[in-house]
Amino acid sequence: MQVKSVQFKDLAKRYRLNNGRRIQTHRFACLGPGDDVVYRSAKDAHVRCRNGIAKLLPAYQAVDDIEVGQRRVSVTVKEIETEAELRGYVQLSQYHYRGKELHGRRSPLILVCHDPLLPNVLGYIELATAFLMNKPRAAVLSAPFTDPESGIHWTEWNKDTVRQYTNLVVRIARTVVSPEFRGLGLASLLARHAANYAREHWNVGGLKPLFIEITADMLRYVPFVERAGMHYIGMTEGNLNRLTKDMAYVLRNLRRVQRREILSVLAERASFVSMFDGVDLRQTIDAAHPQARMVFGLVHTLSHAALRHAGMLCGLDPTSLAEYVLPRALSLAIYSNQSFGATIGALTALFEQSMEDWLGRIAGTRRCLYDPVCAVDGGACHACAHASETSCRFFNVNLGRQFLFGGHDAVLGQVRMGFFDFVRQTGQAAP
Repeated sequence: MQVKSVQFKDLAKRYRLNNGRRIQTHRFACLGPGDDVVYRSAKDAHVRCRNGIAKLLPAYQAVDDIEVGQRRVSVTVKEIETEAELRGYVQLSQYHYRGKELHGRRSPLILVCHDPLLPNVLGYIELATAFLMNKPRAAVLSAPFTDPESGIHWTEWNKDTVRQYTNLVVRIARTVVSPEFRGLGLASLLARHAANYAREHWNVGGLKPLFIEITADMLRYVPFVERAGMHYIGMTEGNLNRLTKDMAYVLRNLRRVQRREILSVLAERASFVSMFDGVDLRQTIDAAHPQARMVFGLVHTLSHAALRHAGMLCGLDPTSLAEYVLPRALSLAIYSNQSFGATIGALTALFEQSMEDWLGRIAGTRRCLYDPVCAVDGGACHACAHASETSCRFFNVNLGRQFLFGGHDAVLGQVRMGFFDFVRQTGQAAP
């Protein structure tokens, strides 16, 4: 059955399937909206992928041993299932030199020690979705390739291949070992188990990984993954190199502006910047600024539609999401207004796996439960376009379905054609 929505609660993830059934897994299980899951029991479930079966339950767990001084100590590498394990993982995360939270699908494996004299969690390794762009990877994969088991193949690693098959790569995003236990080979042990976990459990977008990679500056000094069987393939392009290219591009375009080659393009963009000068977006935009009302009304209404349907598809409380509306850039952003939980992970999964469904629902918001009264009264009410006070920065003003589909606007009168009407008629975005 296909996963329709996911809700995060403490140490568990709760899913709603397309047949109405509800199931539960551990917090970092590799399962999200759009995935095809076969659930037999709390100890037997898997995900059907294009290139095989990915285990879901039971959670990954493997026993190993390490040498601490003259002692051989039994350890277990496993997924997080208990409060104590989660607490140990969070405490160790402070030792990673990058403190930012990972986005996208991620799965930490922890190293649990069974010796009562030692800490419970000695280290962890975290897998995450791979970055789209990686030059050394592209150099290696840019050759004819065929996977005999699944039939997946390509002749070169070009843009289309990158979009289609990047999820065949899983990334080791972080490896952390407690400072007191470094130098014992724990990072290499974790890397070996990460590869085993990836083969059996990891999946994204209906694909199991065929490759595992890691990119980290520390590998110059501590090549622990090579001891785990991985191979060095090259250096990624650093930020300084990219910054140099960006600055060169800016300078090239600056000269074009000075030569008046691209003033027309800049003038078009500048019109959206100056359009909102002197306009208070937290008050109803009046008929003296018709263009500002139309542009802001469109972006603001799209933002609210995205908010409402994101909450529905992710199984999140709508009040946990909020908006940034940037009318001068014709842009909007949906973000989590909470500092706890796994809302970012749910949004990333929505973006990566259910984007088409999400956009389809936004484009299908033509009707309201209270039509025709709502449509005549401005096309915005609590049942169709309004958001909670914690989600909307503009007090639910300058909204209306007429900006999306045409109809009556309380300020401007009849809007002949909405944004989605224009898209359907012309097959392109409105100018």
